[in-house]
Amino acid sequence: MTDPLAAIAPFPIQTETQSSRFDSFRRQAYVWLLLSMLAMAALITVHMAFVQVMGYPSVGLLILFAARFIEQIGELAWLQNYKGHFSEKAKLKYAAFSVVTGVAFAFAASMLSNVQESHYAALMVLPIIVAAASELSLAYTVSTVAVCAFLTIFQVWYYYERRPQLTEYYEASTVALIYVVVALVVHLLVDILRQREASLEHTIDELAVTRDKLVNEEKLAAVGRLASSIAHEIRNPVSVISSSLETALSETSGTQSRKMMLSIAREEAKRMEVLTTDFLSYARQQQPDKKETQILTALEYVRDVVQGRAADLAVSVVVKVEKDHSVICDPYQIYQALINLTINAIEASDRNCVVTLTGGVRDDMAVLGVENSGEAIPASSIERLFEPFFTTKPQGTGLGLAISHKIASAHGGNLRLAVNNPELIRFELTLPLE
Repeated sequence: MTDPLAAIAPFPIQTETQSSRFDSFRRQAYVWLLLSMLAMAALITVHMAFVQVMGYPSVGLLILFAARFIEQIGELAWLQNYKGHFSEKAKLKYAAFSVVTGVAFAFAASMLSNVQESHYAALMVLPIIVAAASELSLAYTVSTVAVCAFLTIFQVWYYYERRPQLTEYYEASTVALIYVVVALVVHLLVDILRQREASLEHTIDELAVTRDKLVNEEKLAAVGRLASSIAHEIRNPVSVISSSLETALSETSGTQSRKMMLSIAREEAKRMEVLTTDFLSYARQQQPDKKETQILTALEYVRDVVQGRAADLAVSVVVKVEKDHSVICDPYQIYQALINLTINAIEASDRNCVVTLTGGVRDDMAVLGVENSGEAIPASSIERLFEPFFTTKPQGTGLGLAISHKIASAHGGNLRLAVNNPELIRFELTLPLE
């Protein structure tokens, strides 16, 4: 189904906005904070499990853990409730703050553990180094690793009363090397991911530009198709009017012939008026002014409006409603859509036939049906039924079904050919109940 005036919906290309980037950063911060809190809980649990070996945690250590836990809960609450703009510079400052406080806490906890081989610092520093390598520049990452390595060696020197054994320095150095390896690996992996992300963003930008070009070209093509359709529909009556007037004004034309030519010109002028009126109704479709409307009332109103046309063609129009319901809609637009459908059904019916207007509810949708007997709609015409200016009637404008379809869509509903049999043709207009 082609609609030259329909809005052309571009395929969805989502570019990363400031808001989405902050959401991504916030999710990462959530993960690091939760992991840190989980690590603290695990360390205390393990410490208490081996209390006979490691001794009870000092009061200072417990206070430090409690303070850190409360501080991180505060960070989580702040991240959750923050609604303002968060620049890249601010994110870097926050990441640096998290790294500094994390390192300080890790080594403070290690110093307060009162156990030389507790490895508190190593267990808590590794996630911090990973976070630094992920969020900060290489210089900041190297600085973080250097500080952590220095504090690891300083801790050995401090615990052994400034006279540690060489093997203790060796162990501290291997731990420091682990920091370096982890930082380098994570930084390289993150750098590769960032390069790929930048390439992807560039590709998305190019796709967005291409999409805009395609949309503009399609809009121009739609305008061209519309102009061609209007020109085609208007050209015929204009030609008839022109030739009729020339014949009427010719000196050889008799009175009777002149009257006939003027009559033809008048009828064609009326047809052009109907065409332009229908086109304006289609092109200037207003937003529905919705109000509560009874289904039975709407169908009976339509039946009364079309009675004159039905009587001219010896066709009966009846209303059948399973159970009356109310629907929130623009009654005048729905009347217009149903009148278009009913007039089409009347004109497609044989004499002494019946056109039935039905109403009901299906799947929380109001279903308004217009059905008649007669020849089935050809398969070649079904795909173009709701296309503007498409008609199989000699005097039709081809806008009735297009207008009705647009009204249904504006209400959040649909218009479709539900049944197309030789004995029964049924159009259904569905509308949300609310």
